[in-house]
Amino acid sequence: MPAQGADGAATAPPVPQAVGGALSPGVAAAMGRSESRSIFARSSALRGLGPELGTVDVAALRGLLAERFAEQSEYNRLGFNAIKNDAVNALLRQKALPAGFGGELAAMALDERHDALWRDYCVQYLALYWRRRWPPPEASAAHDAHRSERAAILDAYARSVSERDKPVAGTALLGIYSLSRDYRDFNPQRVGALALHVAEDPAACEPARVSALQVCAQAGIADALPLARRLALANRQGQLRLSAVAALGFLGEAQDEAPLAALAGGGDGRIRTAAGAALRRLETRIGH
Repeated sequence: MPAQGADGAATAPPVPQAVGGALSPGVAAAMGRSESRSIFARSSALRGLGPELGTVDVAALRGLLAERFAEQSEYNRLGFNAIKNDAVNALLRQKALPAGFGGELAAMALDERHDALWRDYCVQYLALYWRRRWPPPEASAAHDAHRSERAAILDAYARSVSERDKPVAGTALLGIYSLSRDYRDFNPQRVGALALHVAEDPAACEPARVSALQVCAQAGIADALPLARRLALANRQGQLRLSAVAALGFLGEAQDEAPLAALAGGGDGRIRTAAGAALRRLETRIGH
């Protein structure tokens, strides 16, 4: 499990510090050490970085990710996290992934001293990092060499799914479902059961339930069909109903054709579009 600080918050493994040397011009600009410190200038510099950065540059970018929104006042939340988002992409582009970087992402995902949006971003990146670090087909020797890092990522996923009052629970479910199709570390049946629990939980936040229902649909979780029917026909608006309508295309049966056709001819434009697509998918599935 990730280390915890005195206040109980998860803390990232120490970021390796490069000794000596100057930043390259591109990374200096990315860090805001050029004429312009605007979000656009820094993001442009980050997007322009190549795949073979030196150790000093890599250490600087990893330090940037550890910065917290609450400790600065220069940028708004979206802008600050956009810069860090581009920094993660720059590090993931490296031919040689930084050692232990996945553990750092996992720890930041669990660290409540980071704002919720950044924690969600970190969870989104865990699946991308996993695939970069351990591309399928898997090599057991590589697994053994990174056992603690893999354990940290698995722990971050499990604990993020438990935060049902936050969108990050749905983000984590989408990530582990994606990985379950290629990696034995993730049991597809277990992922489906977790997704169904979140989708059925009225206390979970709507974005988490939306993502959970998407996972149920894509994973073919038949037990989610009654929930999808009930939500699709509910007299309410919002993304959860749209997700339920879409789920009927993946999970529905012949008896769901008529309700979907009625919704496809209804007055709400978003419901019409979702129901039409779901009806076409359902008809293709059941052979009509």
